[in-house]
Amino acid sequence: MLKGEKKDDSIRILESCGFNVHIGLRVLEQKSLITISDSEGLRFHDHIEEMCWNIVRGLHPLEPSKHSRLRIKEEIEDILVNELGTDVTRSIKLKYTSLHPTTIMRGLRKMRKLRFLSVQSQYWNKGDIVRAVDEVSQYLPDALQSLYWPMYPFRSLPQTFQANKLVNLEMFMSNISELWEGGEKKVLNKIRFIDLRYSKLETFDLSMTPILKKLNLEGCCDLFKLHIPVECPKLKFLKLGGSKVSILNLGMTPHLEELNLSGCNKFVELHMPIECRKLKFLNLGGSKVSILNLGMTPHLEELNLSGCNKFVELHMPIECPKLKFLNLKGSKVSILNLGMTPHLKELDLEGCYYLQEIHAPMGCLKNLVYFNFNGCSRFKRFAVYKKNEVHDVVRLSLFAESLDRCPLHPESNLPKFQFYCNYWEPLPSSSGNIEKLISFGLCACTNLESFSTSICGLQHLRELTLIGSIPEVPNDLYQLQSLEMLRLWMKEIKHLPDNICMLKRLKSLDLNDCRSLQVIPNSICKMECLNKLNIGGAGIRHLPYNIFQWKGLCITGTRGQLESCGFTNLIFGLEGWYVRLNI
Repeated sequence: MLKGEKKDDSIRILESCGFNVHIGLRVLEQKSLITISDSEGLRFHDHIEEMCWNIVRGLHPLEPSKHSRLRIKEEIEDILVNELGTDVTRSIKLKYTSLHPTTIMRGLRKMRKLRFLSVQSQYWNKGDIVRAVDEVSQYLPDALQSLYWPMYPFRSLPQTFQANKLVNLEMFMSNISELWEGGEKKVLNKIRFIDLRYSKLETFDLSMTPILKKLNLEGCCDLFKLHIPVECPKLKFLKLGGSKVSILNLGMTPHLEELNLSGCNKFVELHMPIECRKLKFLNLGGSKVSILNLGMTPHLEELNLSGCNKFVELHMPIECPKLKFLNLKGSKVSILNLGMTPHLKELDLEGCYYLQEIHAPMGCLKNLVYFNFNGCSRFKRFAVYKKNEVHDVVRLSLFAESLDRCPLHPESNLPKFQFYCNYWEPLPSSSGNIEKLISFGLCACTNLESFSTSICGLQHLRELTLIGSIPEVPNDLYQLQSLEMLRLWMKEIKHLPDNICMLKRLKSLDLNDCRSLQVIPNSICKMECLNKLNIGGAGIRHLPYNIFQWKGLCITGTRGQLESCGFTNLIFGLEGWYVRLNI
């Protein structure tokens, strides 16, 4: 009956019918009688399947009405149309039927011990069905434990259906607006799983489902009220995405693990108790929540506030040691404390235009593998690339674009820049470099001294590229003792710091487009490892005299530059004109 079903769906259905699923499936899998995969679900050999159906047919191979399980469409339809059902039948799986729903229900009347019913119908005109059906025509056996009927066409369950044995109810994309007509309340003492997503349900009362474990009401765009008048000790999964619910109090759901309110554009307030110890996944994306206090949520793994354009403040009073995914994309948060998230792997702050300050202690982002900072006031683009490759090195590329004013601080006298940042780092790493890069502020106002301190404090940096309109080279470049390649494509700089000679491992110095730079300090001749110097596009017309004694140094530039520096043995190659000294 469950061949091809996903593992979780199979477990839910079998549990609903009273089977000890986990042990049973594990034993069958160990004995190679079944296989379970993410792509193909529950599978077993055709011979095993045929043997099972032979057992089901038993002494009545030609009388399907006397079989405990029915799955052949033609046989099921014949039994239902002719009302040949018996108490023998326990399970029905009817796929792609065009039978009228009233015919199906009428045919179920003699199957009083039916436990499992799965109906997948072809398209019906729901309006015609609803108008043509009276209460007498609707029927479902009270023995049902698992009911799967997507696109169920009626506005409610049959009035006569007691559902006192029902454990699993799946009627997504159905016409249901209330469980029972007239708002009648029936306590479903055994139900554990309800899936009514994309139905027409308007309200739901959790006091009627005391041991409910999973409730999925996603896409119920008419749902405006979820009643939680009493504690729901078993509820672990609650999905209300796309509904009209506006306020929710989690005080009555002490064991909730997953809450999804994505796309609830009427939702404004989430009341969380001091402790939500079981909560693992919280999705408020697209809601109108403005403030969130996480309280004590030690097992929270994922927090999504993407598209919450009213959101301004996130409180994390204690550490969230298991939080790995944090998405604040498009929010209005201005201050963010990442000291409480030591194991963060993914951080999305794209479009956080109002973000001005991030508190990020060294090492708190050591596990970060994805970081989206695009579109904030300081960084037009901020990309982090972490790869587990042997030959990858720590690299930083910063392109600075001058701004006339800071949108957040229009009266500030500080220089204003917006950056395009690309940062590469091999895994594993605990350099703390990302924390330093975001530590010098996030608005466009740029304190050049703080900027210099942040850049020159980076650990294990092998390649540094600075491009654009920054007016001066960071003064403390000498601190980058691992630096091997330095590109300074900065049209406004007029001099290089003398301490640049302390970069003992620097192999390549590229001064392309430094049009205001006319002089290179004499101390550059102390850089023993330097083997490549590019002055093309710079204003340099003279080089220190000692540089002519440098063996193996390759100097690249325009023909006029190199000739004005006194070189005659010029060579033209793929990178333009160059000269190689003392070969």
